[in-house]
Amino acid sequence: MVEEVFKKNNIKLTKQRKEVYELLKEPQTVKDIINKKININPSTIYRIIEIFLKTNLIEEELFDNQIYYKIKNDEHVHYIKCIKCHKKEKLNLCPIKKIKGFEIIDHKIELNGICEKCKKSKN
Repeated sequence: MVEEVFKKNNIKLTKQRKEVYELLKEPQTVKDIINKKININPSTIYRIIEIFLKTNLIEEELFDNQIYYKIKNDEHVHYIKCIKCHKKEKLNLCPIKKIKGFEIIDHKIELNGICEKCKKSKN
């Protein structure tokens, strides 16, 4: 499937690009990708991200003052992040549907909370 996506978007398939693309199935910061201990130079990761953004394969999402990247798809999702352990969880709802007098084209929502595990640990 990755091969088809790259071919359709005129992106040369390399091992590094494929590896980064696979990681972006879930939202990641560049730092997250670097910390995965994959054997790709950080500057190469930044160049790959730039290529993916230019070809509209991925999208940026600002969350907790950090830029996350993820594969672009038609699914509209929001996430909530634990302020203690930084676990990020996908929500099964969108709190914004309509605002009187406006057709919503796009929106970004940042939700922070404390997950059950952190609430129980009382740290």
